[in-house]
Amino acid sequence: DADATYKREADENIKVQIIPDDPALLSSEQDPDDPDAPPIFGMSHFKDTTEPYHKSDVPIFWHVPKSGGSTIKDVAGSCHRLVSASNIGTRDGHENDQFLQIVRPGGSMFVNINTHSVEGIQHAKDIGFPSSGMAEIIIS
Repeated sequence: DADATYKREADENIKVQIIPDDPALLSSEQDPDDPDAPPIFGMSHFKDTTEPYHKSDVPIFWHVPKSGGSTIKDVAGSCHRLVSASNIGTRDGHENDQFLQIVRPGGSMFVNINTHSVEGIQHAKDIGFPSSGMAEIIIS
């Protein structure tokens, strides 16, 4: 991928550095445990998983097709009853809603936004999703 540079360490761990086209997205945050590691560009708003959990934390699940991700999504919604933000919430004509709401296509709860496209993410931002606190898990 032309957008990423890879550095293979002696212990065979791979460090990935994503460099966005937009310089405004660059972060200068360094890994405090590895000052020689490159900064993680555009990721300064993500929490380090070694930090304690806070009730305002919202996990982001990156669904890789054919990797068991559908089962994870089903368990999150059906078993744990988490309100999800994905593309499912825009079914049944909700893709152009101008306000946020919880919808129940198929019984599980979803915020009426689409996290699977740039346009959907922009629309979610425009109608106030990032600060709403409505989703308990975000699925991409």
